[in-house]
Amino acid sequence: MAPFRGKPMLQYALDATAGLFAGRVVVTRHLAVESYCQEQQIAVVRHNLPRRSDTVRLGLTALLAQQPDLQGCVFLPGDQPLLTQQSVEALALAAAPDAIVRLCAADGTPGSPVLFGADYFSELLHLPDGRGGNAVARAHPGSVCLVSARNDAELRDVDTREDLNQLRQLTNR
Repeated sequence: MAPFRGKPMLQYALDATAGLFAGRVVVTRHLAVESYCQEQQIAVVRHNLPRRSDTVRLGLTALLAQQPDLQGCVFLPGDQPLLTQQSVEALALAAAPDAIVRLCAADGTPGSPVLFGADYFSELLHLPDGRGGNAVARAHPGSVCLVSARNDAELRDVDTREDLNQLRQLTNR
């Protein structure tokens, strides 16, 4: 919810996915995020579970409840405010049920977001404690397809106040 360029950082993730997918679900531990999403009529799951695997399971379960015939799912963090809709759309265009599509830097370094085809839903729903979707991608390296971001800055995430200040300096805002 930290402000960036005049709006909450989360709004950039919502903007980058607007109109691209059959359904969207935000998974959060924070009441402010839940309220913000509800105001925008975006499905939200608020929880207090400790592990990344919990977040993946909760989000995918909620999404499958919305869209039982879902063929793919994008996991997109809410802290990449430079991510563009064009890059998210490129992920979607590379989707296939047996593919794991990752946004990457120009040098091929993979990042987020990541799109998982339906063939991986069972594994995502049963991740070992504390593991995220990267565990599934590592288990199936031959299924990983890299899609280049429009520019490397899109992959920058904001985990700390210092990260946010650096991003503001990078964008001169």
